[in-house]
Amino acid sequence: MFCKWGSIDMSTDPFDSLIFSVIIGGSLLVYGLATLLAKQLSIRSRIVLAAFCSIAAGGIAVGCQQNGFLCGTLVGCILLFPILSDRVWLGSFFRIVGVFMKSATARWVLPLTCGVIVCMCAILQHDRKQTEANDRDLKMMERLTGTPELVSADERYLLTDAGMRIEVQIPADAQELNILEERDLLQDMNVSMHIIQHEPANDDSNCHGWVFTGGKYWVLGKSVDTILEQNKYEPTKSPKPGDLVIYRNEAKVAHTAIVRYVTEGMPVLVEGKWGALGVYLHAVEESCYGRNFMFYRSPRKGHQLTETLPPVLVNS
Repeated sequence: MFCKWGSIDMSTDPFDSLIFSVIIGGSLLVYGLATLLAKQLSIRSRIVLAAFCSIAAGGIAVGCQQNGFLCGTLVGCILLFPILSDRVWLGSFFRIVGVFMKSATARWVLPLTCGVIVCMCAILQHDRKQTEANDRDLKMMERLTGTPELVSADERYLLTDAGMRIEVQIPADAQELNILEERDLLQDMNVSMHIIQHEPANDDSNCHGWVFTGGKYWVLGKSVDTILEQNKYEPTKSPKPGDLVIYRNEAKVAHTAIVRYVTEGMPVLVEGKWGALGVYLHAVEESCYGRNFMFYRSPRKGHQLTETLPPVLVNS
């Protein structure tokens, strides 16, 4: 089973912080370079330049779906502070800064240096957060896609409508997932607010087994296409409740779920078992299995394979 984490809500993505910080750092860099190239600038000119950088930073932030007001305000405060720091009403400490900032060199060195530092720190912080996120996603993927030790259920015969036997497996040893552990996994994946849990976690079956065996056994992903063909499933672009949805990782079947609710103008809601986790109801595009999916419909009633007793060998 494969999972694509790119479909997860990225509202807490550290890339947002990186963009915000780089915009601020870049504004300081632009101000420092402009001051360097212009050499001597009057206080009025520097105020106008600082205001321009602040407005530009805010506009770029809005274009990048960031908080433009906050970004522009921060840039404005950082740039206007040294310009106005030699005013009497700002106090003795700030007047000392103002004396320092009267140096033409300091006027471009300080913002230029601060801009470089802000950008470098933002990049390093992003790399650290991204590494932590990747490590966390790897642990979650191992738990979600991890298959318990399975043994072949030779005494179980499950047949397609065309009479072909489908191999099924059962866990060698039952394992339980703590409810709190499952909740933490879902919260870390940023999907806990997008799903409704219908059944608790268990390793009795995987997603395919939940659909085709009623949650009794594990069904291999490679068997799903055989089941679709022999039980006369056909692709459809107009799903109805009871249809199947098959997620794929390239050509390989990654996940199987059942369509539950279809309302015009609303996302299609599907229900399925996530590996060894629980059974969840969610929008078809709100899962860790990506958005490469297709709906299937069959004229048969239900999706479960036919379970029969093994053939009895009679000695002649």
